Amino acid sequence: MQIILKIKSKNAYDKLHSCLKQFDINEIEIIYEEHTISKNKIEITDDYIEKNWKEIVSNALSSFDEDCYKSEQYKLDRGEFLIGKYK
Repeated sequence: MQIILKIKSKNAYDKLHSCLKQFDINEIEIIYEEHTISKNKIEITDDYIEKNWKEIVSNALSSFDEDCYKSEQYKLDRGEFLIGKYK
């Protein structure tokens, strides 16, 4: 049996790693593989951007939450940002 986890923070990794180390080596085999973007690295040039700009913009906006922009929390965060910017 195998499970693959994509751990997004160092803190979560440290907690999970310390928990897994407590198991017997015969029960669980821990295989460390650091997934990096360099495996599928694309050289970003002006020519590449010119040819693929629609896909780049589409991917960038795919996680945009329009409701967040209209929320009260957005207004508070934006206000804090502007206050910090002009201090």
